[in-house]
Amino acid sequence: MNKLKTILVAGFMAITAPSFAQFLSAENAEASNFGSYNRVEFSFNPVTISYDYKYVDNINLSGFSLGYIRGISVSKNIPLYIEVGGHLTYAFKSQDAGDYSYKYEGLGDIKTKYLGITVPANISYKFTMPNGKVSIVPFFGLSVKANLIAKQKIEWSKSTKNIFSSAYNTTLKDVEFNMFDEDDMGEDDTWNRLQLGCNTGVGVNYKAFYAGMNYAADLTKIAKKTRTFSWAITVGYNF
Repeated sequence: MNKLKTILVAGFMAITAPSFAQFLSAENAEASNFGSYNRVEFSFNPVTISYDYKYVDNINLSGFSLGYIRGISVSKNIPLYIEVGGHLTYAFKSQDAGDYSYKYEGLGDIKTKYLGITVPANISYKFTMPNGKVSIVPFFGLSVKANLIAKQKIEWSKSTKNIFSSAYNTTLKDVEFNMFDEDDMGEDDTWNRLQLGCNTGVGVNYKAFYAGMNYAADLTKIAKKTRTFSWAITVGYNF
């Protein structure tokens, strides 16, 4: 973050889950009275980047996710499931530099973008209504998150470029930070590629259709002084 100020002025479980799921499916799911299921889903999935700096505000990104879930029955008599799968999330935000600090108002825009894959391993329980068409499914679990792309770009305003050009007789170029590059971010703010997280939520099934909400947070920090958390509203289809 210190370098950013200077420039402004100037899905463990991803490996084990498939084999574990295969074992459960072979031993339990085929004989279960409740049956296993698959689901494709789409989520409105905002992501918050939270900084451990006194005078730096969090960044709230708009986000969307596309995912697949496999629910594996683990009992012949109890509607208990293990859910594994994956979600691809894209999140983004464009903000005036003045939102970062009033001192930088009018300098330009800061654009943030993120792409990552989350691999969950959840435990869920299905409460089926008497009509058999509606069920409520609370869940909780752990996840492995692979952070693929994370960048911030400073796009200077036209007035800032004109002032700089007049003062120094040269062109002021936009600046982009790779948040995984220590040279760009500094030691404390360089992001990690892999993280462990947790999540909890509840879903509702009506026949083959699904709607749900969940909250997810980091268990391991994305950087020494940075965490992320998110929530999601999801719609899906079971088959």
